[in-house]
Amino acid sequence: MLVKTMPSSSLTKEVSNKRPVGALRALRRLPLTLVYALVTGLLSSLPAHALDQAQAADLLATLFKVRSSGNLVMNGYYNFSIAPGDKDERAVVTKRSEELAGSIGRINEMAAKLEEGPLREQLSQLPAIHKQYAALLKDNIADLIERQYSDIRLVADMAQVNQNLLTAAETARKTAIDASGYQPDVMVEQLRDATLLMESMMTKYSARSASTVSQVFQGAQSDEPIDVQAVEFDRQLNAIKTALSGNTDASKALKSIESSWFFIKNSYINPNENNVSYVVNLYSNKIVDKLNSLLQNLSKTS
Repeated sequence: MLVKTMPSSSLTKEVSNKRPVGALRALRRLPLTLVYALVTGLLSSLPAHALDQAQAADLLATLFKVRSSGNLVMNGYYNFSIAPGDKDERAVVTKRSEELAGSIGRINEMAAKLEEGPLREQLSQLPAIHKQYAALLKDNIADLIERQYSDIRLVADMAQVNQNLLTAAETARKTAIDASGYQPDVMVEQLRDATLLMESMMTKYSARSASTVSQVFQGAQSDEPIDVQAVEFDRQLNAIKTALSGNTDASKALKSIESSWFFIKNSYINPNENNVSYVVNLYSNKIVDKLNSLLQNLSKTS
């Protein structure tokens, strides 16, 4: 008797086509609660949501703005404390405070979209620290306007909270890089470091000019003396200049930055009562603005 056989390839195809159907039928026969438990267990076993490259880049840029604005708010406050009746100086503090609040709001939005984990926890701490910082800034400004001098205790508290904010932002930055695997552009990072360093220096210098006592309460993240930071900034600026020597537009911008730096460099390296704080602050702000412009242009092409 002849037995009709099926090619092995066809048999394999038929069997494989039936497997999903059989599995689906078996799944349908399971209690709904058991199916839900199986699906939930499967989802929970998946890796936690990680930032993609674009999200990581956006987060790092925003954390940089938080750190930068934190420095500039303190710097603005110290300059305002020198002349409490100066409306222009107060306007600077208001502007910087609004910029900081905007960046914190953006961080809050980003944190809400992340799953539970170290990064979300660290980002979620920033709004609370900022709230405390904003309240202390408001109280310190009110004291200046009413008494024409600072309350040393409140200034110390504000400076410490600002330092906490900068440290928390830097911690979140490191965690974001580790969690996402994102590698920031080297040149962008160098420009950010140089910007933050200049801001730290000018904040310390303004604190020193405002009061001999406030030197202890500068609110900067680094405890390095100004003269040491100045030498480091000079080194960073030269390194950036060398790295961007082939970029015509960047070289022009850096030449302008060098001119401003040359004008105030000795004031940072050898700070004394003969230096004019207004001039140092003016040119330091110019350097920060030009570094930020250069940073924005490079970020668009990186």
